[in-house]
Amino acid sequence: MLCIQRINAYTKTHLPEPTYSHSFRVYHYGLAIKQYRFPEWTFDDETYFLSYMLHDIGTTRKNLRASKLSFELHGGLIELDVLQAQEASAGGLDAIAPKDQAESVAEAVIRHQDFCEKGKITALS
Repeated sequence: MLCIQRINAYTKTHLPEPTYSHSFRVYHYGLAIKQYRFPEWTFDDETYFLSYMLHDIGTTRKNLRASKLSFELHGGLIELDVLQAQEASAGGLDAIAPKDQAESVAEAVIRHQDFCEKGKITALS
Protein backbone atom coordinates (compact mmCIF):
# COMPACT_ATOMS: atom_id res chain seq x y z
CA MET A 1 0.00 0.00 0.00
CA LEU A 2 2.89 2.38 0.72
CA CYS A 3 4.21 1.84 -2.81
CA ILE A 4 0.78 2.78 -4.20
CA GLN A 5 0.77 6.01 -2.21
CA ARG A 6 4.31 6.88 -3.29
CA ILE A 7 3.65 6.19 -6.98
CA ASN A 8 0.33 8.02 -6.91
CA ALA A 9 2.11 11.08 -5.48
CA TYR A 10 4.94 10.66 -8.01
CA THR A 11 2.65 10.47 -11.03
CA LYS A 12 0.52 13.35 -9.77
CA THR A 13 3.60 15.60 -9.78
CA HIS A 14 5.39 14.18 -12.87
CA LEU A 15 2.54 13.68 -15.32
CA PRO A 16 0.51 16.49 -16.89
CA GLU A 17 -2.98 16.60 -15.35
CA PRO A 18 -4.71 15.16 -18.47
CA THR A 19 -2.26 12.23 -18.59
CA TYR A 20 -2.59 11.59 -14.84
CA SER A 21 -6.39 11.59 -15.19
CA HIS A 22 -6.16 9.29 -18.23
CA SER A 23 -3.99 6.82 -16.29
CA PHE A 24 -6.36 6.81 -13.33
CA ARG A 25 -9.41 6.39 -15.60
CA VAL A 26 -7.84 3.51 -17.52
CA TYR A 27 -7.01 1.80 -14.21
CA HIS A 28 -10.64 1.99 -13.11
CA TYR A 29 -11.99 0.92 -16.51
CA GLY A 30 -9.68 -2.08 -16.42
CA LEU A 31 -10.97 -3.10 -13.00
CA ALA A 32 -14.57 -2.84 -14.22
CA ILE A 33 -13.79 -4.89 -17.35
CA LYS A 34 -12.11 -7.54 -15.22
CA GLN A 35 -15.00 -7.70 -12.74
CA TYR A 36 -17.82 -7.83 -15.26
CA ARG A 37 -16.31 -9.48 -18.35
CA PHE A 38 -13.35 -11.55 -17.17
CA PRO A 39 -13.95 -12.50 -13.52
CA GLU A 40 -11.55 -15.44 -13.90
CA TRP A 41 -8.59 -13.08 -14.33
CA THR A 42 -6.33 -12.98 -11.32
CA PHE A 43 -3.58 -10.49 -10.68
CA ASP A 44 -2.13 -8.47 -7.86
CA ASP A 45 -4.10 -5.23 -7.45
CA GLU A 46 -1.04 -3.22 -6.39
CA THR A 47 0.98 -4.32 -9.43
CA TYR A 48 -1.99 -3.55 -11.66
CA PHE A 49 -2.30 -0.04 -10.18
CA LEU A 50 1.42 0.64 -10.61
CA SER A 51 1.29 -0.54 -14.24
CA TYR A 52 -1.56 1.76 -15.17
CA MET A 53 -0.36 4.80 -13.31
CA LEU A 54 3.10 4.54 -14.91
CA HIS A 55 2.12 3.31 -18.39
CA ASP A 56 2.55 6.76 -20.01
CA ILE A 57 5.46 8.08 -17.91
CA GLY A 58 7.61 8.16 -21.06
CA THR A 59 5.24 10.61 -22.79
CA THR A 60 6.10 13.69 -20.74
CA ARG A 61 7.87 16.48 -22.59
CA LYS A 62 10.97 16.03 -20.42
CA ASN A 63 11.10 12.26 -20.97
CA LEU A 64 10.39 12.44 -24.71
CA ARG A 65 13.31 14.83 -25.14
CA ALA A 66 15.66 12.79 -22.96
CA SER A 67 15.96 9.77 -25.25
CA LYS A 68 15.69 8.55 -28.82
CA LEU A 69 14.08 5.36 -27.50
CA SER A 70 10.34 4.86 -27.98
CA PHE A 71 8.28 6.34 -25.17
CA GLU A 72 7.24 2.82 -24.15
CA LEU A 73 10.79 1.50 -23.83
CA HIS A 74 12.16 4.65 -22.23
CA GLY A 75 9.11 4.77 -19.94
CA GLY A 76 9.71 1.19 -18.84
CA LEU A 77 13.30 2.03 -17.91
CA ILE A 78 12.18 5.16 -16.03
CA GLU A 79 9.50 3.17 -14.24
CA LEU A 80 12.03 0.53 -13.20
CA ASP A 81 14.24 3.23 -11.67
CA VAL A 82 11.30 4.93 -9.94
CA LEU A 83 9.94 1.73 -8.42
CA GLN A 84 13.37 0.61 -7.23
CA ALA A 85 14.49 4.02 -5.92
CA GLN A 86 14.80 4.24 -2.18
CA GLU A 87 14.29 7.85 -1.18
CA ALA A 88 14.36 9.42 2.23
CA SER A 89 11.04 10.77 3.50
CA ALA A 90 9.84 12.38 6.70
CA GLY A 91 8.76 8.99 8.08
CA GLY A 92 11.91 7.12 7.04
CA LEU A 93 12.53 5.43 3.71
CA ASP A 94 9.75 5.28 1.14
CA ALA A 95 8.55 1.84 0.12
CA ILE A 96 10.26 0.34 -2.90
CA ALA A 97 8.71 -2.30 -5.10
CA PRO A 98 10.14 -5.81 -4.98
CA LYS A 99 12.33 -6.62 -8.00
CA ASP A 100 9.79 -9.08 -9.49
CA GLN A 101 6.98 -6.54 -9.21
CA ALA A 102 9.05 -3.69 -10.68
CA GLU A 103 10.10 -5.88 -13.62
CA SER A 104 6.53 -7.02 -14.23
CA VAL A 105 5.36 -3.39 -14.34
CA ALA A 106 8.28 -2.46 -16.63
CA GLU A 107 7.33 -5.23 -19.05
CA ALA A 108 3.69 -4.07 -19.05
CA VAL A 109 4.78 -0.46 -19.71
CA ILE A 110 7.15 -1.48 -22.50
CA ARG A 111 4.57 -3.73 -24.17
CA HIS A 112 1.44 -1.67 -23.57
CA GLN A 113 1.02 -0.84 -27.24
CA ASP A 114 2.11 -4.16 -28.71
CA PHE A 115 -0.53 -5.28 -31.18
CA CYS A 116 -0.74 -8.97 -31.80
CA GLU A 117 -3.41 -11.62 -32.09
CA LYS A 118 -2.48 -13.25 -28.83
CA GLY A 119 0.13 -12.09 -26.38
CA LYS A 120 1.39 -12.65 -22.91
CA ILE A 121 3.43 -10.67 -20.46
CA THR A 122 4.84 -11.74 -17.12
CA ALA A 123 1.96 -12.30 -14.73
CA LEU A 124 1.05 -9.34 -12.59
CA SER A 125 1.29 -11.25 -9.36
